Amino acid sequence: MRPNKQTLALLPILLLAAAQGASAQATPEEIVRGELQLFQGNWTIVSAFMNGNPDDQRFGTRVAVAGNVLQSSNGPNAGPSARLRLQPTLIPKAIDIIWLDGPFRGETFYGIYRFDGPRLYVCATRTGVTRPKQFESRPDKVESLVTFERIP
Repeated sequence: MRPNKQTLALLPILLLAAAQGASAQATPEEIVRGELQLFQGNWTIVSAFMNGNPDDQRFGTRVAVAGNVLQSSNGPNAGPSARLRLQPTLIPKAIDIIWLDGPFRGETFYGIYRFDGPRLYVCATRTGVTRPKQFESRPDKVESLVTFERIP
């Protein structure tokens, strides 16, 4: 079995942890850094739902993540950018998306995320600080469920 890019991205952190000894634990900062490494690169939206309804406008939008900054684009047009803040030790893992520009500038979307192979699932809300608890989008909730696929 060949290691995938996500596994290879975590390899330096795993080697560092092994070098420090079995009893040493990663610091919270190291955990966040390792998790943020999984986000790095280019993604495309393959599925999106808002309030339980398909959101076809977002289909095909590309997203590039460098460090903790997300930059979206649709075709030749640059879209809004955001800063990502992760809390990978929560269950489910939590993400805050802090919009730097665009129509949601200054707002924070509170969400959850998970990786599944080349896919990243994010469920987020902009209705205060209440974070979704499940990966779903229903008509009675202002939540979006977006599926990203890594661009090789």
